[in-house]
Amino acid sequence: MIERSLAGLTALALTALSTLAPRVAEAHELADYDRDVKPIFLESCSGTTCHIGRKSNGVDLTTYETTMASVGSAYKKAVVVPGSPDESPLMDKITNQRPQYGVRMPSAKPALTDAQIQKIRAWIAEGAQVTHLLQRGDMNGDDHLNITDGVYLLDFLFRGGPAPHCETIADANSDGQANLTDAVYVLNHLFLGGEEPVRLTEEEEEACRKAGELSFESIYRKIFVASCAYTSCHSVERHKGGLVLEGIDAAHASLVGVMSTNEVALAEGMLRVSPGKPEESFLLKKLTEVGPGEGSRMPASSSTRLSEGVIAGIREWILAGAPREGTISGVPDITEEILPPVDRIPQPPVPENGIQLHLPPFSVAPRSEREIFYFVDQPLKDLTEDPLIERIDVHMSDDSHHFILYEWKAGTKPAAGIRNLGGVVDVLNTHRFITGAQQSYFSLSFPPGAGIRFSRTTSFDMNSHFLNLGGVEPLMGEVYINIFFAPSGSVTTFVKPVFDINPLIDVPPNQTRTTKWAFPGLSSTQADPAIGSGGKVTRETHIYSLSSHMHRHGTRFTVFLIDQLRDTVPPTIVYDNLDWDDPIYKVFDPPLVLKPGQGFRFETTHTYDDPPSPTAPPLQFGETSEDEMAILLGFYAVK
Repeated sequence: MIERSLAGLTALALTALSTLAPRVAEAHELADYDRDVKPIFLESCSGTTCHIGRKSNGVDLTTYETTMASVGSAYKKAVVVPGSPDESPLMDKITNQRPQYGVRMPSAKPALTDAQIQKIRAWIAEGAQVTHLLQRGDMNGDDHLNITDGVYLLDFLFRGGPAPHCETIADANSDGQANLTDAVYVLNHLFLGGEEPVRLTEEEEEACRKAGELSFESIYRKIFVASCAYTSCHSVERHKGGLVLEGIDAAHASLVGVMSTNEVALAEGMLRVSPGKPEESFLLKKLTEVGPGEGSRMPASSSTRLSEGVIAGIREWILAGAPREGTISGVPDITEEILPPVDRIPQPPVPENGIQLHLPPFSVAPRSEREIFYFVDQPLKDLTEDPLIERIDVHMSDDSHHFILYEWKAGTKPAAGIRNLGGVVDVLNTHRFITGAQQSYFSLSFPPGAGIRFSRTTSFDMNSHFLNLGGVEPLMGEVYINIFFAPSGSVTTFVKPVFDINPLIDVPPNQTRTTKWAFPGLSSTQADPAIGSGGKVTRETHIYSLSSHMHRHGTRFTVFLIDQLRDTVPPTIVYDNLDWDDPIYKVFDPPLVLKPGQGFRFETTHTYDDPPSPTAPPLQFGETSEDEMAILLGFYAVK
């Protein structure tokens, strides 16, 4: 008979589950003094004549105990009446413009927000407790066991509904696991007089409290492991930007108190994580809104940024000193979230005075890479005059190895559509390099008065290379290019691209070698004979910017000033980059001046530390990510 009754109650609960399903998502934690109320008091009620650290008009809001013991001098009653917000003088003083006695509080600071007032009201209405005791089976945390808790428990177990404050709550029968028997246990107590689920022990309550507070372990497990420590990103193997987020100790050691390798962050003196200083921590910039030269927004595995709640949690962890151990009292744990995968990127606004090029989406199979070309024939042909360009922005999906915008120079024009890379492309004869990018956002701009000139008949060939080596799902590559026209008469100096290739890379297995090349070199001279050759410019040349391109075995790219093929004394380094995957783009304003006979020597160091075998062929120049490159990039003008 009892078994039949329990079966009926279970069926009733399952029916209620479908009936109350829309309400299940409305579960919420009860207001807590330390978490919800005390921060409001500390922010708004402190001051030399206020209620924190002292008693004023009978009211001391320093601690829970002093708050509950406070009796208003004018009201002649406790300022907090548990369970009765409308009878509590505290609510009268913070909500009414003209309270029964005195003036609205706080008097010397801004009035509390509606959200703050509602938190205090809810806390008083729910009993004004310092914290709410936890009972097994009380799934919605309202301090009452009823059929709703059985419904919540079934929803949690079988439909992925909201989890309780901690999973111990779901273990109503104290057998160490949460399952259907716990819902039956709750229903048996409610309707058949069975045993009541017990309250948690002090040790269990402490564990639950800590489980609900923020910790570095939680940030590491829910964010870094889930979104950052991929083989192709911040793993021990890849460690993009020198940052390792694989392993909790390594992640903490790589973040806290460590100077960023990004040049913009270095110039601003920003650490990756500056303990106690969120706004001086480059990690937060990378997770929210990066600017030019700051690389891609992270995590790269998602098409959207992290939620505001997660960002706020990371900010609070940094503010608390970025501890490795323990929890941060009063700061709720972040919610584990499944980030949307990278798919289509949002289309940036089309320039009001300019054009937008679009390399449409193309797929990259799991554990592979793909390099393609996409030809655009004369997109400027409807203009009335040749345009001058002051800026080019590149927006593309994350996981791009590189993007290059070429101007078509000579030869038979390719067919429309996407072309897979097949063999070596003769870019020196058929293409003119315009700009390249490895970050998901890159902006090419010049000092006032300088710019690029295009013909109205210019055609473009876009080259995109995406990596999906560590992926298990297809990746979508996509690129938008915004080209901004300069106002008429604003450009007086026309710059040309630096694109010098050092093809002489030859690194045997398990060795490190440095190769050298000079600018102007073969490719620069072929593109522009007026500049000179063999490491010597023949006319005064102004350098507006420099950058570099290597593949993953590249460890350093350094450019030295030379005069008559010899280093200056002492040696002058004009560009130095240690990050192959996020290279520095260095702008010279005013431009760097090369006198006739001067030029650059650039050295590229490659370390072949992961050959497939000791007898593997040497690492050499090539197109794939497993080959290597050494290319000097930038812009110049010959005077």
